Amino acid sequence: MPQWKDQDRESRAIRMVMRVIETVRKDKVKRVISSAMYRNAERDRGKKIRRINSAIKKRGDKGKVSLNTAG
Repeated sequence: MPQWKDQDRESRAIRMVMRVIETVRKDKVKRVISSAMYRNAERDRGKKIRRINSAIKKRGDKGKVSLNTAG
């Protein structure tokens, strides 16, 4: 059984974020997604994800999309 299986939910969330950032790097789109943002997105998924996606659509791969730009 892998060691991370018994860790808490937050560390799983952070690992998911790292996975998201890696995927983003592969897509050559610079996006900064913090673990706090991931937790918020989990809490209020629909609204946050729509906000992030629309910010990404607007900016494309021109720059970073952070919590502030996604506002």
